[in-house]
Amino acid sequence: MKIDIIYDSSVTAAGGANPCPTAAFEACVQGVANFYETQFTNNITITWDVGWGEVDGSAISGGTGAQSQSNYTNNNFTYSQIKTALAGHDSDADEATALASLGATDPTGGATFNMTTAEAKALGVFVAGDDTGNPGNNNASTTTDGWAGLDATTDWVFNTTNTNGSNVNVGAGQVDAFSSLAHELSEIMGRQMDFASNDDGNGYYPFDLFDYTGAGVRSFTGSAAGRFFSIDGGNTNTGLHTFNNVSGANGGDLFDWNPNPTGDSFDYSGNVGAVSPNDLRLIDVLGYDPTTNFTWATQITDTFTNPQDWTAGVVPGSADAAILSGSGKPAYTVTSSNNETVSSIQTASSAKLSIFGGAFVASNGSGAGANAGVIEVSDGATLQAGGTFANADLLYLEGGALVTTGSLTFTGAGELALRGSSDVIKGASTTALLTNDSRLWGQGQLGDGEMRLTNEAAGVIESSGAGVLTINTGANTIGNAGAIWAAGPTGGVTIDSAVDNTGKLIALSGVLVVNGAVTGAGTGVVENGTLDLTSTFGENVTFTSGSTGALDLAKTYTGEITGFSKTGANSLVLTDVTFAGVTTGVYSGTTTSGVLTVTEGASVATIHLEGDYVGRTFTLSASGGGTKVVDPPAAAAPGSPLHRFVTAMAGLGAAPSGASAAIGAEVSRTPSPLLSAPMA
Repeated sequence: MKIDIIYDSSVTAAGGANPCPTAAFEACVQGVANFYETQFTNNITITWDVGWGEVDGSAISGGTGAQSQSNYTNNNFTYSQIKTALAGHDSDADEATALASLGATDPTGGATFNMTTAEAKALGVFVAGDDTGNPGNNNASTTTDGWAGLDATTDWVFNTTNTNGSNVNVGAGQVDAFSSLAHELSEIMGRQMDFASNDDGNGYYPFDLFDYTGAGVRSFTGSAAGRFFSIDGGNTNTGLHTFNNVSGANGGDLFDWNPNPTGDSFDYSGNVGAVSPNDLRLIDVLGYDPTTNFTWATQITDTFTNPQDWTAGVVPGSADAAILSGSGKPAYTVTSSNNETVSSIQTASSAKLSIFGGAFVASNGSGAGANAGVIEVSDGATLQAGGTFANADLLYLEGGALVTTGSLTFTGAGELALRGSSDVIKGASTTALLTNDSRLWGQGQLGDGEMRLTNEAAGVIESSGAGVLTINTGANTIGNAGAIWAAGPTGGVTIDSAVDNTGKLIALSGVLVVNGAVTGAGTGVVENGTLDLTSTFGENVTFTSGSTGALDLAKTYTGEITGFSKTGANSLVLTDVTFAGVTTGVYSGTTTSGVLTVTEGASVATIHLEGDYVGRTFTLSASGGGTKVVDPPAAAAPGSPLHRFVTAMAGLGAAPSGASAAIGAEVSRTPSPLLSAPMA
């Protein structure tokens, strides 16, 4: 199952009394979508429109929490048609029990049924163009299945996973946005009743058929006391909770659970609580196909395709979660050399999955679990993954490839490593998205010319080893809110695409070359390597304390440079100012900032320096077709046309205020332990 998200302009709009915390909000929304995608396997796409302070343009009153509206089918279905549609999804025990409870006789006496377009897709009865749109505002749509929004004044906590907020980080007076949004999306997916009085004036929803007040007694009335969800004809309260029976109670719906001490996303308070296993059983019965878990039976080394090693006696398939469990000794390896497709792959700490042939597909990443062990992709094999991949330990390529299908997000404290120059991470298409919120390091190809790449604030992308890590996303602009490091002592990072940089571009001890245009309010950092900016760049750059690196940039650079050495330890290289023996460098400014003007004939570069360079001497020399600048003068080689220029009078001019930030420098230092993992 795939959930496409549309964000209203209210999500990204700046200003106003209660602006949306866009990054946190979008991460939470994506987390909700990822959760449902990993739980169900229907081959459908649900389009979900999300807003801040509004639902599809209709304002949400302050303090009222979350709201949603669904798109509905225009067709009116009969009881027989509903039974037939549900029978088409009779693939597990709960669905079989629920279907058996319906019986041959129509309990509604011939009433009609409607359903949301999302549920109609799940049940295979949706016909494009036969949707009525949201009845609340007559917004007919054949593409959007539902709208949801959070009010703008509630004190939201933006969790990104299905955790019980009351046990994690939701304090008094706060509300778990994940729980609330998961609640609203479940309604769009079909968790609705209508009690023969829906918006069209008649009919029910499929969910009405599982609403009971006792054994063999369906409710069909929202106000009845003691109503509960049952899949076996009312003999058992499958949901473990009772339904709300007071219309509008706390803003709740009559098909929401009554609140309970442990909290539940589907209760009518909707503020704290996880989507529970019983909630997922409910969604399953409404027509969604759940992911099945298959567990590796014992801690033994064997091939993935041996059915005797799986507890179910069956090798996991495309709808299944493959779980290599067992976290203690002994360590073991599961090998895969043929094409395999699973919904998700999870490993325990002592488990290793070795993929050395074919394509191993995990369409939903690590699903509801994580990679706590090791996954190796080698010898020309491919790992194809989508969804969220929670990486607690190590996933590495060694002569293999990782292919992003659709959208893939790497999270966790683990590492994603490219150990050889032939290793590649790429997209299945030019629109495939890799989001890194973890640590990615090594050498080889990242993007391979066709992929979208976002490096989150906690994300680190780093070169390691003798080879170069080439980042190439083709025409797609790279989003970097984290850090991209060039480490050495050899090798480095080459970025061939444009970068929207709000984070840091750092030259540690290798060469970081940026061939694409750089925009954004981020920074460049130079330690003991080289930051080489060959295209448009205007961000601030800092030479760290003790830096021996170099910053290569164009004369049109408009940012500010901090930490430029007064002992000649680091340098600037103006790549488009040719040194011809008559080049001059003159500084004017104050004891806090100023401008270094480098002139060669008609070529003039003005470099803004932060710090006190009054009375300093700058030495200029040829460097790779450009002009190298250091302070103080370096010893001239015999016969070399080295020229020294001393500052004009202090205070002749001050650096312009508000200069934009810039990146670009060559730096080197001993990499920190975090960023210097061995290649093997």
